[in-house]
Amino acid sequence: MRYFIVLMLIAATSLLGAGCRKNSTADKTKPAENSANLAYLHTATDTESETDKNLRELNAAIMAFQEVKSFRAKLAIDNNKEKISAQIDVLKPDRFHGVIKISGEDQAGEVIGINNALYVKLADKIWMQVQSPAVAAAMSKAFQSAVDGDRAAVKQELPKGATVTHGRDLLRACEKYQTTITNEPESAIELSVCVADGLPKFISASTDQGSVEVEYFDYNELFTIERPTVTEF
Repeated sequence: MRYFIVLMLIAATSLLGAGCRKNSTADKTKPAENSANLAYLHTATDTESETDKNLRELNAAIMAFQEVKSFRAKLAIDNNKEKISAQIDVLKPDRFHGVIKISGEDQAGEVIGINNALYVKLADKIWMQVQSPAVAAAMSKAFQSAVDGDRAAVKQELPKGATVTHGRDLLRACEKYQTTITNEPESAIELSVCVADGLPKFISASTDQGSVEVEYFDYNELFTIERPTVTEF
């Protein structure tokens, strides 16, 4: 499998971001069952403007996302050259399993990351470990940085004064928030976040380099990501 598939997965994850905690085992208690995650819907003040209310609610969902311990996500990536679909399972702080399919290619790529070790599934359905410590460390560090939120577009509260619009998405049964994030003077991300039960359910983000659409599910579900059986060559 080509390593750029792994890098595309990392790039997509870093665009969307996720928080990181020290526990590596998922907690069965779901945020949706915790009334604190819905409190942001009921804390408006008499003097709060509609724009400030939208920003507060979106910030609350972003911060709640930082606190989850595990999740799964389906991604659709368009980098203006090819289209990529993927599913990624994340078990914080340092485990992930991704399956990636590039349009026009028959075979899907599969990768597992555990700590600084990276494993790739080959065409003949055998697993190999990336032997170059520098390559494995760089890829793992990039991914861990992404899930830590250090390089993520949605990594922390949006700045005060950010313009956020809000509407109800009836088809997806969630609250839809839209805004523009500017990371660099000439770089902007058009962001749409659909929130249900206090957490992002759908996210779409687009830049001049392409777009990513993500559906999140299985928040804080119990699952495992183990090292695969590696074939020695």
